Formats: sequence, C-alpha cells, structure tokens
Amino acid sequence: MASKDSEPVYFWKPGSDNGHLGQWYPSEFTWERPLDDENDGVEILKYDNTEQFMMHHKGLLFAPDDPITEEILARDSESPHPSDLRMLGRQIPNFDDEVWKKHRYEIVVKGNYLKFTQNPHLKAELLATGERELVEASPRDRIWGVGYGAKNAGSRRKTWGLNLLGKALMEVRELIRKEEENEGELATGKRNDDGKKNVE
Repeated sequence: MASKDSEPVYFWKPGSDNGHLGQWYPSEFTWERPLDDENDGVEILKYDNTEQFMMHHKGLLFAPDDPITEEILARDSESPHPSDLRMLGRQIPNFDDEVWKKHRYEIVVKGNYLKFTQNPHLKAELLATGERELVEASPRDRIWGVGYGAKNAGSRRKTWGLNLLGKALMEVRELIRKEEENEGELATGKRNDDGKKNVE
C-alpha cells in the first residue's frame, strides 16, 4: 500500500481540501506589464486570483483593446466572481483554439508563480507538498484537471484528463524550490553572485 507521503494531493475549489492550490482561491498579487514605449516602462496590474490572471492574459493575447479584456481586470465592488470571469473569457473575440493551446500553459505557470511567490503562506503550503503529485480533481474539466473528483480519481487513473493545472503547479513548486536553494547557497557563501558554486 502506498504511503500517504507518496499519494497525490487532490484539490479543486476554495473551501475543499487543498483548495488554495486552485485557480479560484483568493490570492492577491501583481504583475508588471511591459509598456511599449521608449522608456521601457511597466504598468503594475493587480489580480484577485489566478483565474483572473489567465482570462485577462487570454484577452491580451486575442483582443487587447476589447472592453471585455478590461472588464476581466475590474477590481472594484463589482469585481467578477471567478465563474463570471470564465464566462467573460469565453466571449473574447478573435479566439483561436490552436493559438491558445500554444500559450495557455505558460500563462498559467506565470500566474501561479506570481501567486505563490507573493503570498508567503501559500508558498509554504505549496512547498510542504514535497514531491507529491498535484492533481486538480475537477469532475468536469479534463484539460486543466483529470475529469474526476477526489473520491474516484485514484481508481480511474488510466482514463485521466490532461491535468495541466496540476502539472503547472508542480513546475512552479520546483522553480521556487530551486530559487530558494540558490538564495541559501548565496547566503552561506557556497555560491557566487554569478551563479557558480564556490570550491570548498
């Protein structure tokens, strides 16, 4: 029998087990959007969750000047619920599925990197999963999740969906872990500022 430390970490929505790993979980963070000007300036944009980040970047990819893209970014008292953000994302004009498939994963990796590096308590939770497989147990999503809830996912592994969100989170976890290892080596003098290890 597999030990608990080797079992997958299943997650889905806020309020459920490990819900902080999901796209809908409240987690404010910012992104510095490069501006196309001669001063190489940036615009600091704020997001409430990674679902908003993904849908806003979907808008920037296909229709950067469309009102829907701005609506997705709204952060006032009428700030959309994540489910509404998803619906807005489906209304973005000029959408091309093949183009989206080429960019969607890197967008979600970027958004989750910002989420976890800017929220220390969430970063600690992510790193605490160790090397365990992260699985979005969404019974309705076979692209970002596996297409099964947590209760049935284990016995249906052979017919899982893509689990792209779980894979993106594992990539972010590894990236953060390596960055922290490098910072630790710099602090202890085991690594130079140029990234090379010192000879002991």
